[in-house]
This record gives sequence, structure tokens and C-alpha cells, in this order.
Amino acid sequence: MKERIKGARLEALDWKLAVAVLICLYASQMVSWIHYMPACFAAILCMQDTVAVSWKTGLNRLILTAVGGLVGIVVLLADSLIGNQWIFLLLAAAGVLVTIIGCKLVRLNYIFIRISCITFLIVIMFNRGSNGLQYAFMRLIGTLFGVLVAVLVTAAFQKLGKKKAAGLDAEKLNAARSANA
Repeated sequence: MKERIKGARLEALDWKLAVAVLICLYASQMVSWIHYMPACFAAILCMQDTVAVSWKTGLNRLILTAVGGLVGIVVLLADSLIGNQWIFLLLAAAGVLVTIIGCKLVRLNYIFIRISCITFLIVIMFNRGSNGLQYAFMRLIGTLFGVLVAVLVTAAFQKLGKKKAAGLDAEKLNAARSANA
């Protein structure tokens, strides 16, 4: 039982995720163009152990959001011209394939390709008959904000970790000096 409780201990990454989500939620309450859902999703998905890896993951997240969003906009434009439910379903399936091809062209990993397809589907399913271009743009802005939060929170935690490690080293050095005196 103690092993199970010990395994459920919160790590630095867990705290970083919670802080990043809190920042995204507060920012979305104060700034109307930051949507909480894409910002929080991006912060969670891009949060890594180092700034470099968080940034690389964030760039991939921005690319996949742009690809899925752009394909979604094209499908919504085609749907607005055609206006047939059955054709829309075919456009949706074709859009998934185009999204996959677009992601492969920019060499995204397959897990990113799947997330891009989800972005595409969210754009076309929840914005049919409305302003899909605006939604896709706002989703990209929210994602960018979430990526930046993930990178900045990671950097802050790294800096705190280095200060803490330096403080522990200084304590050990002082203890050793005291023992030798």
C-alpha cells in the first residue's frame, strides 16, 4: 500500500501542468481573444521536462493546428457553396485525408497527425454555417498562447530547480566547512 501511495506522489511536471492551466484559465477570463480550451490543451500537450523539448513540441502543435484549421476552412467554404449534407460528409472524409497528407508533408509524427485531424473535425463540425475562419484563427491564437505558457512555465521551473540545487550545494559546502573547523 505504501508503494502505491509513494507512486502517486506529485512530480515537478504535474505542478507545471497545474500552473500552466491556471495561467491559461486566468488569461482567458481577462483577454477575450484567448480561448481557454485550445490554450489549456496546448499547455498540457506541450509541457515537457525542458524548455527545448517544450518549444519543439509547441511548434509541432502550432503546425498541426494550422494544417487542420486550414483544411477545415476549405471544407467549410466548399460546403457553403454546395450546401448538401451528403456531400458535406464526403468532404469531411476527404478533409481528413488532406489533413493527413498535409501533416506528412511537414513531417509530423503520427500522434500529431491524429490531433490535427481532431482539430479539423472540430472546425468543421462546430462551425458549420458560422464563421469557421474566425474560429480557426482564434483556435490558433489560443494554441499559441498555451505553447508560450508551457515554455515559460518550464523555464521558470528549471530556473527554480537550479536555484534550489545551488542552495543545497551551498548548504552542503557550509556544513562541510563547519565540520572541518
